Amino acid sequence: MTGTNFVSGATVSFSGGGITVNTNTFVDSSHVTANITISPSATVSSRDVTLTNPDTQSDTCVGCFDVMLPAPTATSASPSSGHRGTTIDVIVTGTNFVNGANASFSGTGVTVNTTTFTDSSHVTANITISASATLSARDVTVTNPDTQSATCSGCFTVILPAPTATSA
Repeated sequence: MTGTNFVSGATVSFSGGGITVNTNTFVDSSHVTANITISPSATVSSRDVTLTNPDTQSDTCVGCFDVMLPAPTATSASPSSGHRGTTIDVIVTGTNFVNGANASFSGTGVTVNTTTFTDSSHVTANITISASATLSARDVTVTNPDTQSATCSGCFTVILPAPTATSA
């Protein structure tokens, strides 16, 4: 915390539940650091931060600390490849996805039509792969509504369509 007139022994506290102050460290008259633990069940919100000197004088910085959702991770896509000229569903697996998350694919020629939130570990992207899409591995990115995102590097590949036999 930054401010003025802090003294040795000052403590920091946070409004709302789910934040535990493990230690307070007096740095100088303008700085005190707090080592904290945020519970996974802590409500996502802005919090007030109060600094209290040992003589009980205190001041509160309103809304100075934000509890946010953990950043997502993206670890795989299934199927991991798709043929040019097709529309398919791709299930992206990871962690910390939230309702409203969107998927995107790197490069050109792959269009995400819809993204459906299944649960915190899965979203389904309905994609169309153009007939002229470059044959290559693609990164798949999932972005939560709070703009935190995760990328699975090269986890989806555009491939040629299956062969078609017309005569023998």
